[in-house]
Amino acid sequence: MELETTRFGVITFNEEDVLTFTQPLLGFHIYRHFVLLPGPEDSGLLWLQSIDDGQLAFLLMDPTRVVPNYTAGLARLVQEELDARDERSVQFYTTVTVPRDGSAVRTNLKAPIAVNQGARRALQIILDDPEYPVHYVLHSPDESISTQQD
Repeated sequence: MELETTRFGVITFNEEDVLTFTQPLLGFHIYRHFVLLPGPEDSGLLWLQSIDDGQLAFLLMDPTRVVPNYTAGLARLVQEELDARDERSVQFYTTVTVPRDGSAVRTNLKAPIAVNQGARRALQIILDDPEYPVHYVLHSPDESISTQQD
């Protein structure tokens, strides 16, 4: 299958590459089908590209790269929704925001995306843990700040 995208030109993917969100991403209710694409080499980043709309893609990262002990703790119902045997079969990603105005690059630790690659299912979850902010600064224009919580 092929898809014309605004960021990557024409991409080719197989039906088995498609992740189906069991519930829509927050604020993007009509988009349910995505593929994961590699980001810049050795960056730890990847893209979640919609196959429903070639203009929609989200930059993702593994949150353990900035918070090594990051855990989401899947509820049993979420595991069942993802068709996951246990939490080890689920990979968590957080969205990365790179503002056009040059302000702080940040990731959302509060609402990770849980992916069961084997079942090709995904779901964005909201964590109750107050340790995980919506805006976790990865890089700030102020060189004295490397990572912090807002």
